[in-house]
Amino acid sequence: MTDLSRLVEFQAKQASPIKSHWEAMAPLVTKAIADSGLTNNPKWAALTPKHREIVGKLVRELKQHITTALSELGLGSGATGADFDAPVFYDLQQLCDFFMPNRIQLEQANDNKIAGYVATLQMRLSRLLADGRYDFMTRVEKHDDPLGTYLRAVMGADPTKDNDSSDWPAAANYREQTKNHDSGPSVTIFDLSLIASDVLENVTALLGRILFDFAVRSDPRARHPLLLVLEEAHRFIPARHDSNGGGSRSTAVFERIAKEGRKFGISLLLASQRPSELSETVVAQCGTVIAHRLTHESDQALRDCPYFG
Repeated sequence: MTDLSRLVEFQAKQASPIKSHWEAMAPLVTKAIADSGLTNNPKWAALTPKHREIVGKLVRELKQHITTALSELGLGSGATGADFDAPVFYDLQQLCDFFMPNRIQLEQANDNKIAGYVATLQMRLSRLLADGRYDFMTRVEKHDDPLGTYLRAVMGADPTKDNDSSDWPAAANYREQTKNHDSGPSVTIFDLSLIASDVLENVTALLGRILFDFAVRSDPRARHPLLLVLEEAHRFIPARHDSNGGGSRSTAVFERIAKEGRKFGISLLLASQRPSELSETVVAQCGTVIAHRLTHESDQALRDCPYFG
């Protein structure tokens, strides 16, 4: 018991994200020692009913603090809310270097093969963090409500909520760009022209999913109508060519928007010089088609297909 007390008191003096929990546990252990009179006696003696009651209460109190601390560190089940798909901000570098290794160590008590199962995941995550092309997604500066701030910027609302002390990294740039803007509907342009093709799929899939999830969660439904305009749409929504009907992540996201988005207030406008390369699922959902000169045979066939009849 005294060894436990020294350990907890030592941890309570260290700087850590859960220091408050160590500080709360230290007096609990001290009180239990005082109430029970237990010491590190080399001569083993059976616990009395009173001892068992005191130790049992201490274990329950310590377990409560430990569970809460693990949740705050992202290592416990308490960190997951009722909605498993709800976006939560966290540092990917900490996930790779701290949270994941610690979680693996905890799980190895039940499954000693867990490290082997996630080795490939750890390697892929490390490679992702080392790829500078993804820095705009993986190296986001920590600030208050990052996802909400981003969505406000996309929707044309003030990301800083008109707060001069906002810690949003781009606050000064936003105010400079919008100081002469009038009120009313806004247009947000995502310039993806310089993004490498092997990265583009992940970027567009992420943008589409964030906007669709935002529309789905809006209350009341369709409160914030969105029109997504995709220039060179065949780059973002390519047709599925494999035998299993599989496609890119981006294709899957925009197919769902095309099929389900209207009832949530989110619509698509597609512009492409090669409509035959577009996903058939998305083309089938098009209500209005404006076709200019088409020279390729497959594009002409698409123009005359029953979808547009």
